[in-house]
Amino acid sequence: MKTRKLGWMLLGVASLACSGRYNVGGMDATGGVGGNRGAAGGAAPGGASPSAAGVPVVGPGGDAGNGTPGGIAPDCLEAIAPEPLSGPFAEPAVVWRRVAMLTGGDSLAPPQLPAETSYEWAAGLVPMAIANAHLKLGTAPGVETFLRQWLRLAPDAPFVTNWGALVPVPTPVLQTLLSTTAKPNRTGIFTEPSWLAKNTNISTRGVSIERSLFGTETPPAPLGRVPNPEPNPNLTDRQALETEITSPTCSSCHRLMDPSGFALGHFAADGSYRRLDHDQPIDPSGSRFSRRGDSSIEFDGIADFGQKFANTCEATLGFSDAFLSAVLVINQAPAFAQDDLFRGSQARVQQAFINGGRTYHALVTGYIQSPAGLRP
Repeated sequence: MKTRKLGWMLLGVASLACSGRYNVGGMDATGGVGGNRGAAGGAAPGGASPSAAGVPVVGPGGDAGNGTPGGIAPDCLEAIAPEPLSGPFAEPAVVWRRVAMLTGGDSLAPPQLPAETSYEWAAGLVPMAIANAHLKLGTAPGVETFLRQWLRLAPDAPFVTNWGALVPVPTPVLQTLLSTTAKPNRTGIFTEPSWLAKNTNISTRGVSIERSLFGTETPPAPLGRVPNPEPNPNLTDRQALETEITSPTCSSCHRLMDPSGFALGHFAADGSYRRLDHDQPIDPSGSRFSRRGDSSIEFDGIADFGQKFANTCEATLGFSDAFLSAVLVINQAPAFAQDDLFRGSQARVQQAFINGGRTYHALVTGYIQSPAGLRP
């Protein structure tokens, strides 16, 4: 599929090689609150989203997952509710399978299906599928299918955190993905060992975060690139990188893609946690320049990074776009049609995501009520 600019600033990388227990609003390890599993649901009156036990689920910083995008940047609030689509639509069994692949997985049996697909019927499939998955399976394995595709991991890549139980809870999904603590020193999905072990250094981690969270793509490293120098055992990874990218050609691009990777300085190339790097203190701080607001956000470590970016407009729209791209692959949209389906559905999915409180429910519902989800 062609690289999509998506209205974002394309990172002009001249050379990439110039150089447990869960803690999100009191959820337990099963993904529930007060001993119950998180299930499907919507916004409750007054703003707080109910958990399966009827207890409001509050994300980090006290931001409840409500029906409005609380805390999000003002320029994202202009999104309006998508207009209904009219047919022709795919057969009900096809539409159900597209939802099931993102919720309960391909083993989830379909409910009684109508004679034909309607826009309104499609809207009710997501909470139904998630509730059935939790009832029958205790989790929603389709969520992890999406996460692996989103992160470009192998289909069998393991996760430390039970994201299938946590992500469907009706709170803003980026809060869950970026601020869940599964084990000591591991906060957010970018501390998953399988992802860290695939993305082994500052720059590759930064590139992956920029793509999956902010919707920015980087072109492949050009031919004739400068080879990587030998590691210096007297320098930390960050110090070594900074000595390798002093030329303007390298530094102009690395200053855009490396800051996100700095946040993960406490994780070695194999994904293990470390307190020192080459027997020296680690500096996981950074400052990331927003390509939407001409401003910078400073952070100190991956937990602080997640807390500060989860509610930004740039991450909200970038994640929505990355979700849609991943779903088109998961549900096997023809390669020749994916770009057209993406462009025809992008704004609708963004609108539904923002208007639905930025939950996973809203994201999947926006997809299944878009041309990408409903068309034959």
